[in-house]
Amino acid sequence: EMEFTKLIAKVIGLVIFIGAFALKVPQIYNIISSKSVAGIVPISFYGEVLIYITSICYNILNNNPFSSYGEAVAIIIQNIILVILLWIYYKPR
Repeated sequence: EMEFTKLIAKVIGLVIFIGAFALKVPQIYNIISSKSVAGIVPISFYGEVLIYITSICYNILNNNPFSSYGEAVAIIIQNIILVILLWIYYKPR
């Protein structure tokens, strides 16, 4: 019974981790295909990067298992890509 519960928990964690990689892909795709970041507020990207860096550092410093914060790593990678795209395509008014 206990082994089955652990297996289910690991499967759910893996699904969440994989799903996190797809979270920002549509936004990344739309920016690249349109070559525009019109309507996007830069501070929201910067804030998200700061939040996820803080979360990842907290988990690493507390020696938490990667499975407990792995989705944050996947999301921050995508957020950094979005920030780079913002720097490339942003046109100040």
